Amino acid sequence: MEVFGLPLENLLLVSDLDGTLLDDDHDISAKNKEAIQRFEGQGGHFTFATGRMETSTTPYIEELDIQLPVIVYNGAGLYDPQEDRLTWKRELTDYQDILGELMTYLARYDLSIQIYQDGQPYYAGSKAIVEEADFKERVTSLPLDQADLSRPTTKILMIANQLEVLHEIEEMVADSGYPCATIYS
Repeated sequence: MEVFGLPLENLLLVSDLDGTLLDDDHDISAKNKEAIQRFEGQGGHFTFATGRMETSTTPYIEELDIQLPVIVYNGAGLYDPQEDRLTWKRELTDYQDILGELMTYLARYDLSIQIYQDGQPYYAGSKAIVEEADFKERVTSLPLDQADLSRPTTKILMIANQLEVLHEIEEMVADSGYPCATIYS
């Protein structure tokens, strides 16, 4: 079989998880699973890209029997399920000043800050917001004071219910000159 004039064995299909492959209950529908199996059965290759961390992707990797690396942390990591490790990652260093600036928003707004170090999320701020995110991603965030802030982090995540708060924070980060990418999801 060919798609766009190419045999399927030359095609790689990469899907997002949340809001694309997963349904509202954070499950892969039978219809999606069957389509992926049919695609792979005809020679295609499938994996996914997500903002999630590697441990949060493991149930889906196992369910779909993913053999290829998976893009995690919004592109800041490449997880190889065959080796059960990140084979590539881009970490943030010297982030302590910007994290300090972000922490000042906790006193003014109902939000949560998460940082990710070695597959473990840590949080400060709204416990209710972070518990909702943890439930969705099937992880358990620890209090930020348990993180070693002298070590690099893979991702800093701001979670707020008001988009305008996130825009204000994004502007502050941009004005700070700290090199980063802002992703909304």
